[in-house]
Amino acid sequence: MKVLYLSVFLFISSSVLSQTRHELYIDSVCATLSDYINANIENFDSAKFVAYAKQIAYNYEGATDSLTDEQRRLIPAEIMFRLVHHNNFMMEKMMAKISENEYFTHFSAQPPSSITREECASFWNIHQFTYHNADSTLVHLTLNNNYWIDRMEDGTYSKLTLDKFNDQTFNICFVGSNNPLKALYSIPGDIYCYQLLEKTDHSFKLSTHIEGLSSYEVFELNY
Repeated sequence: MKVLYLSVFLFISSSVLSQTRHELYIDSVCATLSDYINANIENFDSAKFVAYAKQIAYNYEGATDSLTDEQRRLIPAEIMFRLVHHNNFMMEKMMAKISENEYFTHFSAQPPSSITREECASFWNIHQFTYHNADSTLVHLTLNNNYWIDRMEDGTYSKLTLDKFNDQTFNICFVGSNNPLKALYSIPGDIYCYQLLEKTDHSFKLSTHIEGLSSYEVFELNY
């Protein structure tokens, strides 16, 4: 396990330094596209949006000059993954596409909680969990007072720092990942907010949302 932690740290230390400029470019594009969506939300036209997105994405002088052809090819995917961090409308659209997933339930407001104070406290005594991704694959989670570390079925991993407010609510902050989808979806500094909702014999039900958005997902951590 110590080897895993060291490997995660070394990988993330190098990736954070090399990706910052490109990540800022992608988020700048997404912020502009989010403003466009909000201004046209009543009569949103997907075709017009795609045309506008293509125009904006390649209109940042020098932003794509040093990219390989493969990196240029991934720009539309990067933008669509990152756009959900900026815009509730796009988050709702994305969640509608995975609404049939048995492991996640979508809410447009904070879901109610029935968990007791004692049950919340017991959550922090457990350090190994499993849960399912949006694509239904199994994730092994190592959780302590400082870090949230995911290990995916394909051997990739993600690391996030943990900021505990009380026994029921906490945030995790993305540090880095060598998983292709996780790396597209999150950049260092992204914050995800969590609240414990319910405890069963072998799991905890939690809600999560991206900081600044009001689109919530409920899922279970099994132990």
